[in-house]
Amino acid sequence: MIPTASNHERGPRVALAHDYLLVMRGAERAFAAIADLYSSAPIFTLLYDEDGTNERFAGRSITTSPLQRLGVGQANFRRLLPLYPSAVSRLRPPACEVMISSSSAFAHGVHAPRGGGARLLLLHAVSLRMV
Repeated sequence: MIPTASNHERGPRVALAHDYLLVMRGAERAFAAIADLYSSAPIFTLLYDEDGTNERFAGRSITTSPLQRLGVGQANFRRLLPLYPSAVSRLRPPACEVMISSSSAFAHGVHAPRGGGARLLLLHAVSLRMV
């Protein structure tokens, strides 16, 4: 059973992951709706731009990869594609019952929840603009 928004508020029962939160497009809007359901769930992402996402996730607990320090934005994040698999493996969610990953590329590589929690993956189709 996936914890509901009302019963998950007692503790970190759910953790969320998304590839990168740099702009608000289709996948990010879908992720934002999920994040609304689990307002206290920590978020794990490779890169985060608060301005680029219109402060949509402001005030949330967001853990980014070490690549965040490079200051990469929407215009040039593709340059780091070879580094993403390694970087995503460094994201370690806390022990939780459910890890919800929203991904078109790498977020499914976030480590499984410690303690044997379940994983739910929402996989987005890759845009031809990325190819």
